[in-house]
Amino acid sequence: MKSTTGQGPLRVSTLVYTYRSGSTTRWVATRYIGFSGNKTADAEVTVGGRLQDRALLGTVLTKATQSLAKWCGC
Repeated sequence: MKSTTGQGPLRVSTLVYTYRSGSTTRWVATRYIGFSGNKTADAEVTVGGRLQDRALLGTVLTKATQSLAKWCGC
């Protein structure tokens, strides 16, 4: 995936699942992100909400991934 903040190519792995909360089905996606093509995760981003909102939540996850900037405590 391409970074919009200069983090180099992003290597991502995404886990998607649903679960029941009372009578509502919830949708969750967690994305593990490696900056500069790293094979290990440097960051984790999770979105979740109603099952019918999964398309919008997927868009949010993509935008968040692309715009994520590696924090440096230098």
